Amino acid sequence: MGDTLDRLDMHADADLMARVRAGDRTAFEVIYRRHEARVFAYLWRLVRDETLAADLRQEVFLRLWRARRAPAGATDRRESSAWC
Repeated sequence: MGDTLDRLDMHADADLMARVRAGDRTAFEVIYRRHEARVFAYLWRLVRDETLAADLRQEVFLRLWRARRAPAGATDRRESSAWC
C-alpha cells in the first residue's frame, strides 16, 4: 500500500474506497483532495456560512474515515456509497 498520491490519483473512486476500507491513508488523502472543494461548495450553498461549511466538510470526511472500520454491513451504506 505504499503507492504515491500521483499513482493513486489515476484510480477510480470505487477502487480508492476499497483501499480506504483496508486502512490506506494515502487513498483517503486522494479522495479528500479530489472531493473536498465540491463538498465545501455544496455545504456552503446549504448553510451560507464559510466557517460552518468548513466544519461540516471536516465532519463529512471524518465520518467517511471512521466508517471504514465498521464491520461489513454494519454501517449506513449512504455514508460511503456516494464515493463508489
